[in-house]
Amino acid sequence: MGYTITERELAAHFRGGMTEGVIPGLGVTLTGDRFRSSFDCSFPDGKNVSEMFRFLFRSREAEEYNREFTYYIIKPTGGVIGHSMGAVHPSEATRSASCVNSSPSLVNSSPSAPNRIPSGVNRIPSGVNSNPSGVTLGNTAVTHRNVRGTGEQSDAPGSGCNRGAIILLHGLNERSWNKYIQWGAALASGTGRPVVLFPHAWHMNRSPRSWIDRHLMMPLVAARTSLQPDTRLSTFVNVALSTRMNISPQRFMLSGYQTVKDLSEFIGLVREGNVPGIAAGGPVDLFAYSIGALAAQVMMLSGPSPLPADSRVMLFCGGSAFSMMNGTSKLIMDSRAFEMLLAFYLGWPAGGGSRDRDRFAGLMNDTPEGEAFYAMTSLQRLKALRGRPFSKWEGRLKAVSLAGDQVIPPDAVREALSGADHQIWDTEYPCSHESPFPVLAGEKADKVDRTFDRLFTTAAGFLS
Repeated sequence: MGYTITERELAAHFRGGMTEGVIPGLGVTLTGDRFRSSFDCSFPDGKNVSEMFRFLFRSREAEEYNREFTYYIIKPTGGVIGHSMGAVHPSEATRSASCVNSSPSLVNSSPSAPNRIPSGVNRIPSGVNSNPSGVTLGNTAVTHRNVRGTGEQSDAPGSGCNRGAIILLHGLNERSWNKYIQWGAALASGTGRPVVLFPHAWHMNRSPRSWIDRHLMMPLVAARTSLQPDTRLSTFVNVALSTRMNISPQRFMLSGYQTVKDLSEFIGLVREGNVPGIAAGGPVDLFAYSIGALAAQVMMLSGPSPLPADSRVMLFCGGSAFSMMNGTSKLIMDSRAFEMLLAFYLGWPAGGGSRDRDRFAGLMNDTPEGEAFYAMTSLQRLKALRGRPFSKWEGRLKAVSLAGDQVIPPDAVREALSGADHQIWDTEYPCSHESPFPVLAGEKADKVDRTFDRLFTTAAGFLS
């Protein structure tokens, strides 16, 4: 069963939210667990915002969603199953899998978390980590891979079972995991390793459902375009992010900083064996898509890097300097927001910046993550850092771009990665950066299936 048919079936299965248990037809299980962020990246901007937009900046609901949240683990069948089939995690019970296209009423309650837990504490019991051989996804088949660190080869997709984890990083302004279920399942099946879906700060289930409520957001779109008539591509999907970035561009870096610090802590928990079901000491790799690639690159360039020395990183539709991206999109942010981000960060002086925001300036200028992010804001700054800053990742970094990507152009990725293993693929079907694997019909569907299988066969071989 190919990608397209599977995607239609998954849409029905996850219509009510992230349903934990065995995912039908994929040979994998989905479990969820809680994580509490140790980092407060709040920003004092709520008082400067008009009443209509203030809930986007000062909201206990939003703060709670971002502070404590659920991450998900996809494992080949035989790994840890935290709940029986059909259970829906409490934090996801009201989150519709198709919420962008629905019009739910606004929920003002905080996320369900009756028992507050410390960061990284997990409730899912560890289980037997055996994998059946011959597990495939769609038309994907991975054979004769070197098992990293052993020099051995194996025909079975489960040969890497329970060896560390692969963390999958998503794109900007995404609020639903649906798109990534089959991606994670393909990686888990192809490598035999756990795949972690870890949300960025203020994204996915770390943001309120109200931010994509059509009824609530459309008046904000009207107000925003009335105040700024030259704004292009303002939609109910992107108006929350656009407003936050336009009024306080500092939030872009702060969100990334919190994401990277959370990931660093989580990686430490994995390496220490404190995430049940993931063995201690195994490699922790990244599969990073879109803006997730920027987060991965910040981690790679930080000194010292939070990524273990044996980590591998695969970038998909990402990897360019920020100045060479085009974030204006109905699904990402409107034109005024992206223009503000470019002006703010490209105008930020080396080693300096406005001192009216002491804490923010300190994070930008005096932390490894801030310095790495500054380098990634432009190609000139990146090259000034080390000439070929990713050269030390040779053999551990791979990137794939799709021809025609308008948001993160392939040529821009090639320039930023400067000699790294980077491939540009022609899809032969209509797609976009935001939807690289659309659900199509007929021969075009076959081409989507083949490209999907090719990507995740490549990824599985590299990350095994």
